[in-house]
Amino acid sequence: VYNEPLPGAFEAAGESTAVASVLDAVSAVAEALRSRGYSYYLLPVKPGGCNDMLRRLSRLNPGIIFNLFEGFDRDPDSEGRVARLLEKTGIAVTGAPSGPLTDCINKVKTKSRLRSLGLPTADWQLYQPCAAMQLPAPALPFPCVVKPLETDASHGLTERSLVGNLHEMREQVELVHARYGQSALVEEFLPGREFNILVMGPPLRLFSVAEICYSLPEGKPQLLTYASKWEEDDEYYAATRVQCPAQLSDADARAIENLAARTFVELVGRGYARIDMRADSSGEIN
Repeated sequence: VYNEPLPGAFEAAGESTAVASVLDAVSAVAEALRSRGYSYYLLPVKPGGCNDMLRRLSRLNPGIIFNLFEGFDRDPDSEGRVARLLEKTGIAVTGAPSGPLTDCINKVKTKSRLRSLGLPTADWQLYQPCAAMQLPAPALPFPCVVKPLETDASHGLTERSLVGNLHEMREQVELVHARYGQSALVEEFLPGREFNILVMGPPLRLFSVAEICYSLPEGKPQLLTYASKWEEDDEYYAATRVQCPAQLSDADARAIENLAARTFVELVGRGYARIDMRADSSGEIN
């Protein structure tokens, strides 16, 4: 089950490649099943097509549903909503449960939960769309990073997302409001090394720690922008690579693994998740 890529706001923002990438995942899973002798059925879902999805699943009665649904454009809650419908069928479903999918697409919900658990996360401030007033200065030191509140895949992240003053911040916040139709998260910039790790469970299983390594020209923000993930002709794509396993001391590796394990247990619970981390100026992993 997957979201059928359709034109929308992300295409208008020049960010349709990430939306279409779900088809690569679909092909990979289908080929893995076919090569092992399993039959499978591809079930794309369009906005308004959930009832049809459920009817077809009822007729097919599959042994398992591979949930590759990533949400509809400008409807971030749809990822968790569709997962909840799949769970109600009683058929086994891969991936994270619907609750974490709903909560983790919202960066403030996620960060507030991390903070309440005593897990380190960069300070932040939320700016909701409001045409009636000038945006106040954040209670954070510059530089900051400005992101859409409820997107993934680095949608809305460019080199201009790292802002060094109030004027730049206001420009980026207003761009997020206009282009993505949602609130803007202004977040403390963490200048240290950047890592991620895949966690699955239960039973809990942690894979190798990967590091995002940048070789950008001096003055270019070291950010995992949309271009660095999806635009092969862009300098950010060429200057961003993944090293796996990361070169780490035993102590740093343990710190990352412990943080990832606790985050997974507390925020996800079961299935699989990628936990993203970055070090602050003192080297503490957030």
